[in-house]
Amino acid sequence: METLSLRIAIVDPRRLVRDGFAAYVREQAHVEIAASADAAPKMIRACQQGRPCDVALVALALGTDSLVTIVEYLRTRDDRPGLVVLRGAHEIVADAVTNYRPLSLVDDRVDFDRLLIECRRARRGSAPPKLIDLRGNDPYPERLTGRQLDVLRLIARGDTTRQISGTLGISPKTVESHTQRLFIRLDVQNRAHAVAIAARDGLIHDDMAV
Repeated sequence: METLSLRIAIVDPRRLVRDGFAAYVREQAHVEIAASADAAPKMIRACQQGRPCDVALVALALGTDSLVTIVEYLRTRDDRPGLVVLRGAHEIVADAVTNYRPLSLVDDRVDFDRLLIECRRARRGSAPPKLIDLRGNDPYPERLTGRQLDVLRLIARGDTTRQISGTLGISPKTVESHTQRLFIRLDVQNRAHAVAIAARDGLIHDDMAV
C-alpha cells in the first residue's frame, strides 16, 4: 500500500516551538511542513500560494479571533483539511472552532511523537473532538536544576558545548552531562527538540535564542 504524504501547516506565536517541530518533521518519512507562521494571515497566504496543507496545527495561544479566521479558511477548501488545536487545560475554545470537523483538541504539552499521531488522525478524519491529554499528570516528575536551566538557555541561544563551558566555567564533559540529563527529563532526543519543548512550557523564551 502506498503511504500518502502529510503536509502540515503550523501556526504558533512561539518561534522556538515552530522551529523545533519543523526540525522533528524533517526526520520523519512522508511528512512535510506546508507552512510555518506566527499569524493566521501568513499561514493562509502560504497555503494559497504554495502547496495546500492537509492539516492545520494551530496553537490557541494565537488568539480566538485568529483561530476562527483559520477555521473559516479551512471551510472554503473542498478537501476539508484536518485541524489540530494545541490548548492549555483551562483555555476555552470558541464554538465556531469546536463545530469544525475533523478536529482534535490536544493538550499544549504533548510530545511531538504523539502530536504527529494526532495530525495523521485529523488528516484521516478520525480525530475525536475532545481534549486529549497524552502527557500524563506531570510533564517533569523531576524538575530541571538551576544549572540544567542555564545550559538549556545557552543551547537556545545557539551556543556550542565549548562556548557553554566557557560561559559557565565548567568543563565540556560536565556540559554534556547536564545536556544528557535535561534530555532525559524533557523526554527529547536532540537540542532542537529540547529547546522547542522548553519554549512551549515556558522554561525559556524566544528572546533567549539567536
